[in-house]
Amino acid sequence: MKFIDNYQYYHDKRTFLNEVDSSSPKFDDEAWQRMRAAISKILSKYGFFAKLLVKLKIQQHDNLPYKTMATDGYKIYYDPSFVKGMTIKETVFVICHEIMHNVANHFLRSRESYDHDKWNAACDYAINQLIKNMPGMQMPSDALYNIKYDGMSAEKIYNSPDFNPPSMGKWNIGDVGNNGSLKDGHGGYCDKGDEKGEPVKGSCSVDKTVNDNKLKEEWSKRVSSASKGQGNGSPELDRFLKELKEPQINWKSVLKKFIMNTMSKIVNKLPYKRFIHRGKYLEGPTREVEGTSNIVLIIDTSGSIGQDELDVFNTEISRMLGSYQFENIYVLSADDQVRDVQEFKSPKNMKLKKFKGGGGTSFKPAFEWINKNIIKKNKKLGFVVYFTDMYGDAPEKREIKYHKQVMWVLINNDTSDIPFGTKLKVKSKDIIKK
Repeated sequence: MKFIDNYQYYHDKRTFLNEVDSSSPKFDDEAWQRMRAAISKILSKYGFFAKLLVKLKIQQHDNLPYKTMATDGYKIYYDPSFVKGMTIKETVFVICHEIMHNVANHFLRSRESYDHDKWNAACDYAINQLIKNMPGMQMPSDALYNIKYDGMSAEKIYNSPDFNPPSMGKWNIGDVGNNGSLKDGHGGYCDKGDEKGEPVKGSCSVDKTVNDNKLKEEWSKRVSSASKGQGNGSPELDRFLKELKEPQINWKSVLKKFIMNTMSKIVNKLPYKRFIHRGKYLEGPTREVEGTSNIVLIIDTSGSIGQDELDVFNTEISRMLGSYQFENIYVLSADDQVRDVQEFKSPKNMKLKKFKGGGGTSFKPAFEWINKNIIKKNKKLGFVVYFTDMYGDAPEKREIKYHKQVMWVLINNDTSDIPFGTKLKVKSKDIIKK
């Protein structure tokens, strides 16, 4: 096996290209020379990818599940036969594709409920649209690309109603007229290595360990550093990287303002305090808490929102509700159906608890429950907060008369296109702070 490790960008470029263990009888020198040529081109022409590539190990592997390339956040593995069957420009594309799996944290974003092959395909569609127009590299003819998925994240592609690729084999990918093959989509990822550090095909489950968090933070720092300066060769990639670096928002202030606006109203009353000191008693705007109402908090059980995040929101919402009157607080757990309903009379006793779901993602059942149990019974609705990190089919705006009273807390989800309500986009790392 060939192995490269511990490089320093540019200064150790020659070591990077020549430090190879060729003693293994399985080592394929021809495949390595082709990898070496592609790596050399990346180092000299693609600054963004070069700075990230030198942080990875490159390793020949003869037993990859799909006989192509794969990555796990630490290494890029390649099958020698696959490499020998491509041009250098195609190899450059696939290596950059592998790097993008790490940039997008695909090794940590999969879910226990996801089908491994289908998720792999969704990730590949999401990546290829970002780099297909990069000059000097060529997307393989059977790589996974479809123009209708342009601008969509892997989660959104995976949860698209019409996205159902076969687990293996070839199929027509549509608008571009090419045939795509799910050979890890010309670049897949491995969830974890085995005890020897070898890639294994798993269920794509996310093991939220300390090492995972450290790896995610490390890649975030690498990407931030590598993407500084001029453009990276692709408008699509530049937009993607810009979104990754969006400034942090004060989610507590946004949530507090939303609750205040939905649970109270502005009225003109006497006297307006601003003018009392002048001896004038005039009407003026004053915020007044409205009567009792019902509050609905919904937890998407199909995603990977952790209990730690829910505990933080539980504390904040309970504190913010202290000055308002309400009839009931309903906490719903839902995926493609409402799985559990809890009812609380006091925010002090409220508990946002994660229940395990068993279905896909649909936002409609929870709103159907609200219509049936609150709206049609003429109960006053205060507000709705929906916690989710997924994509799913939502009701149309015209179907939700109370759409201004809905907030979506989108955790680790930057590109949701839900058609109504206030959207609060927040990262897990910004919610849970030690």
